[in-house]
Amino acid sequence: MDAYIFICVFLILIDIALLYALSKMKRINRELGEKILKLTSHLGIEGDLNLSKPKDDQQARKLEILGRLAIGIAHDFNNILQVINGQTELMLNKHVDNHEVANNLRTILIAGERGASLARQLLVFSRKKETELKPVDVNNVIKPMKKMLERVIGENIALDVHYKPRCSMIMADEVLIEEILMNLAVNARDAMLFGGRIAIRLEDVTPDADLKAKVPEAETKQYLLLSVQDEGEGIPEDVLPHIFEPFFTTKSDNKGTGLGLATVYGITRQLGGFTTAESKLGIGTTFNIYIPSTSERRTDIPAIVAEMGDCKIEHKSILILEDDAMVNRLIYDVVKCKGVEVYSVYDIAEARDVYNDRKDELDLIISDIILPDGNGPVFIQSLITEGMEIPFILISGYTEDKMQVERIIEKDHYFLQKPFTVPALKTTVYKALSGKKQE
Repeated sequence: MDAYIFICVFLILIDIALLYALSKMKRINRELGEKILKLTSHLGIEGDLNLSKPKDDQQARKLEILGRLAIGIAHDFNNILQVINGQTELMLNKHVDNHEVANNLRTILIAGERGASLARQLLVFSRKKETELKPVDVNNVIKPMKKMLERVIGENIALDVHYKPRCSMIMADEVLIEEILMNLAVNARDAMLFGGRIAIRLEDVTPDADLKAKVPEAETKQYLLLSVQDEGEGIPEDVLPHIFEPFFTTKSDNKGTGLGLATVYGITRQLGGFTTAESKLGIGTTFNIYIPSTSERRTDIPAIVAEMGDCKIEHKSILILEDDAMVNRLIYDVVKCKGVEVYSVYDIAEARDVYNDRKDELDLIISDIILPDGNGPVFIQSLITEGMEIPFILISGYTEDKMQVERIIEKDHYFLQKPFTVPALKTTVYKALSGKKQE
């Protein structure tokens, strides 16, 4: 009973936290929007946003400004989500046979994922070219997502997916494509209060003269066109030019933050593509995502699945360097098992002491990047310079930190973006200790 009460209270707290975050975003929509417009006017951005002329770079500048704001929010928010999601996963593994408790824990995970999705949307604004792009078949992204999308849009809305076998590949990150699909599906759902139909289509296209006249950055080359069509109420003509602006929303106060379509716009630009929207009142709206095709083929091998529950990493010694006490404890709980020695420290000075005393025994270092007394990669590089040969995993809540690691550290390394899942941490630890390279 005590565990059940704890779970119920935890559910209430996470919902309050998420509602508070969403209310803050709505306040940003009302108050920060004016500040952003004033700031952009100082940068020489005047007049209405014209999405058909992205070379004016008006939207890109707004996204850049918001990206700087997002970076400031991301670190603490991702640390909180890391603890909520990670500890819930650990509890779920222990109570999987108790259906009532397990269902409540899964609800917590869903709420945590809502928070993680919001964080990802914010972080899209701060992403530049650090995302590792690989050849992607979008068919293979949509297929495993279909059931999840159907749950998200609800039973009163039908989802039609028109796959395109042997369609062209694109250079992308599958997570970014998933983010586009999720945002467009949610946007379509909210436009159809009384039900309807959403159609997702894939097509290989080359922009014609009419499209190039409307969208100057469209080139005479092949694109993969991903379109999402709804049967909603449509978008008024005077509103349509503003729909991709960050924090612009026509939804009521209890729905949306105005980030969904801006996220789609930002990702598409990041992938070298462009976005258009067509809408008719009372008929519906179609969003068209154009991403350049590639002739490259995927050659990477699927990641191995590591099970640490049976202590395949026994007789190892691990140093954890993480200043957030709850995240530190989570990592400890995941990697600590029979025969594994774990040293948990909270700053570089402590880590240096442990390393000096135990360097001949240590098998792995797990380190955060931003620490109270310095920089994780700089500390790791100093150990490498001194002759350290053991593997290390760097973790961070910032998207830009992966680039920083690559600038500072030349040696092969492992990187985890917060909030990571417990299986992802287990797999990465297993790979690092077994000498397997991270894809």
